Amino acid sequence: MELFGRSPTHPTTGLEWLVLAGLLGVIVLSVLRAADLPAALLTSGAALAAYIFDRSFAIPFAVAVAGLAAFVFRKRTVHREPEQRALREGTVFVAIVALYALGSQVVHESWEIAQQNSIAIIDFEQTLRIGHELALQRWLLDHDRYLPLIDTAYSWLFLPFVGGTLAWLYLTQDRLYRQYRTALAISALLAVIVVALHPVAPPRSTSGSGLIGTHALVGGSDGMIGPFDAVPSLHVGWAALSGMALYFGVRSRLRWVWLIAPPVAMLFMAMATGEHYLVDCVVGLVIALIPFLTIQWVDRRLGGPYYFSLSLLSPRTIGRAL
Repeated sequence: MELFGRSPTHPTTGLEWLVLAGLLGVIVLSVLRAADLPAALLTSGAALAAYIFDRSFAIPFAVAVAGLAAFVFRKRTVHREPEQRALREGTVFVAIVALYALGSQVVHESWEIAQQNSIAIIDFEQTLRIGHELALQRWLLDHDRYLPLIDTAYSWLFLPFVGGTLAWLYLTQDRLYRQYRTALAISALLAVIVVALHPVAPPRSTSGSGLIGTHALVGGSDGMIGPFDAVPSLHVGWAALSGMALYFGVRSRLRWVWLIAPPVAMLFMAMATGEHYLVDCVVGLVIALIPFLTIQWVDRRLGGPYYFSLSLLSPRTIGRAL
């Protein structure tokens, strides 16, 4: 069985088993103090599943940090019907991942078409004079001491940031969590549709772009970017979405840092490493942020969360919206 092209794995050394057990223990204990037992089982189970398929401690570590932060900064948050809530969210999570993986498998792309679409983006950016990817990569190559850091951050901070945000919001703010989770699901579905209808090869594999894949220079992984799915850039879109959700969900004078720093940093890394064009990043921002902001508007207008149920289509609900 494979998920996103990756087969299940497990710790192979005593140290790896110890680290994994320690992280899961921190998650369970911190979430028990911050919320409840069903939440502890769900978050630890999700962290374990992430390790099995991601082959990294990054996501379990992010979930552990989120659990500790929830306990330290918010103390204990009581949720209604915690068992049903955990079961619902676990089911939704599995369904989203399964549908995304299935959609990615059934999509059949053409390498020639993906190359043509990639070249069309180059021409479009040159016409508008917004193609700065080559200049960014030249700067990075001139300062190659930063290459390992940039490549590692691009590959390994993306999903942990999303996973940590999910865990934090799940433990502390149910309404904002559901808005965020639903926006993630919608943007993932839109991404599959876009790739199916308009496959685009990444700059690093497009002749004429002048860009290379910097991950190959340091022997790193280029993450989840396939040969046809440069558009949209979910790295940038989900970084911006996660930052915006944390901006709304964190009580701090410095919360604006979450709103600005993650998308700006990911935008630079996506283009400088040769993984995405600027257009890819803009499309990623649109399909991630528009659903989130729309859901928030619906929530405020209708007193939601109607987006999770069919009550959004009831005549009374529609009448109140109009």
